[in-house]
Amino acid sequence: MADKILMRAEGDCVGQRLDAVLAKMFLEKSRQGWHELIGAGQVCVNSEPAKPSQKLRQGDEITLIEARGANVEIGSLQITKAITVLYQDEMVIVVDKPAGVLVHPTDKDEDQPTLALHFASLIEQDGTTRAGVVHRLDKDTSGVMVLARTREAAEDLRAQFKARSVAKSYQALVWGKMADKRARIELPMARSRSVPTKMSITPEGKPATTEYEVITEYEAYSLLSVRILTGRMHQIRVHLAYLGHPVVGDELYSKQPTPPPLTRQFLHAQSLAFTVPGGGRKSFSAPLPADLQVFLEGLDA
Repeated sequence: MADKILMRAEGDCVGQRLDAVLAKMFLEKSRQGWHELIGAGQVCVNSEPAKPSQKLRQGDEITLIEARGANVEIGSLQITKAITVLYQDEMVIVVDKPAGVLVHPTDKDEDQPTLALHFASLIEQDGTTRAGVVHRLDKDTSGVMVLARTREAAEDLRAQFKARSVAKSYQALVWGKMADKRARIELPMARSRSVPTKMSITPEGKPATTEYEVITEYEAYSLLSVRILTGRMHQIRVHLAYLGHPVVGDELYSKQPTPPPLTRQFLHAQSLAFTVPGGGRKSFSAPLPADLQVFLEGLDA
């Protein structure tokens, strides 16, 4: 059996019945439906079998048990092993996006499954394939993302991103050793005229600001903690490549081959902090995925 984290109890959820909270947070299943699922032993609180009437305490971790290796359906929403929900209320869904998953359809990959489509049944639709999307991560970048469940929440979050009040922190492994162990990069960016799929540094571009600090140095690499103050497409990848230290595994901006067993760019959105619409400021984090952690463990510091 495998478990899937649904949410952690906090705020108004504390002190409420488990079945009532799940029915409120996950609208695709009724309270009776959750009552039956809990009674069947498919929901745990802090890794222990739960009861429908169980009152939640601050920080309780609620998990959905996946029996016999099959996916568990909640209405039209299929919860899979790939996408972890870190937090959910009536306004937002915060997830740990795995690498390889598109945020929304593109002209090139219009038939591929996307994060927006996966959660479509829980989001107020606006007639587009990007409903709920207020920011994005590259397909091969993993980590924390927030989706807006209502148009009101979407407007609120977009305003926060525009005002640069959302704190975004990443981990990136780059080639070589940085001359400065901590630095601020301010280089304007625009879409490349010669290669439309790429971004480039140009005086005519939009302002872009990236800050980094070296966490660990390895023989051929440096692990960085990166904070972006703006949200330009490919910003971290372009800025670091411009300094001569491209992200390891980045086949678009690096001339270096991807070192095995790595199969994608080493870039992970580690944390995201923002004001939940209608609530207080919260911070969410996601651990380094197994593929990136395994690669690090094989390196010599």
